[in-house]
Amino acid sequence: MTVLLIIHLIVTLSLIGVILLQHSEGGLGSMSGQNGLFTARGGSNVLTKATWVLASLFIGNCLLMTFLSSHHLKSSASFLGEDESHVPSEHVKSDSSQPNQPKK
Repeated sequence: MTVLLIIHLIVTLSLIGVILLQHSEGGLGSMSGQNGLFTARGGSNVLTKATWVLASLFIGNCLLMTFLSSHHLKSSASFLGEDESHVPSEHVKSDSSQPNQPKK
């Protein structure tokens, strides 16, 4: 699960970076100038494809982590990960028919 969280962090930061590099009215793409890879036609195709790939990885990783965590919760007996059959017998109240009476 730790590996998936690290991958998720890398994909998330990469997705944020690619989205900020795209040419829009206020993103970082408008500050990069109009030369090289980030021209209006060439850069948008590469950045659009990278956005789609990273977004797909992000969603797929989210679904995978959700599936694995729900499977892990079903396999454990309680939220604390302890089996309730291991409770010592002195903690189990033997006479449950008598309600607790306040002391006078």
